[in-house]
Amino acid sequence: MSKRKSKRPSAGFNPIAKAVSGAAPLNKGDDGYTQALKIRAHAAALAFANGTGTQSDAHILAAAFNVTALLVAEHGHGQEHRGLLPPWRDAVTNLYQRSDGRGGIGEMAAVSAGLELHDALLDTVTLSEMTAVLGRLKAFMLAGLLMEVPRD
Repeated sequence: MSKRKSKRPSAGFNPIAKAVSGAAPLNKGDDGYTQALKIRAHAAALAFANGTGTQSDAHILAAAFNVTALLVAEHGHGQEHRGLLPPWRDAVTNLYQRSDGRGGIGEMAAVSAGLELHDALLDTVTLSEMTAVLGRLKAFMLAGLLMEVPRD
């Protein structure tokens, strides 16, 4: 009868480091990823302000809205700014449905206020919260409740 070998944990897994990294802010050590997300969303808003917005830009604004709305609704971030979400949603919907590439003053004000909230939440959200939000968004997309954002 051969001796039974014991299973050893792999040397690459450190449960304490994994727990700490999940509780760390998203923008800590991300090599500018959150900054790139912010820039991309603001560039899309600027395209509509300049009259050159496309449906792809509207998709980017919709993705920023979806992430922000889930962070507020399910994770309790920014509850005091909850009133910004309906006008932002309506503005993004109008920008998407209208194909002229221009945003009105009211729409751009709602989008600008929403993006400020989005930027503030990206600075405070943790990696584990963002992972949960992205998982929920993927489930919504698979269920057909959200459109997938096209990649440029």
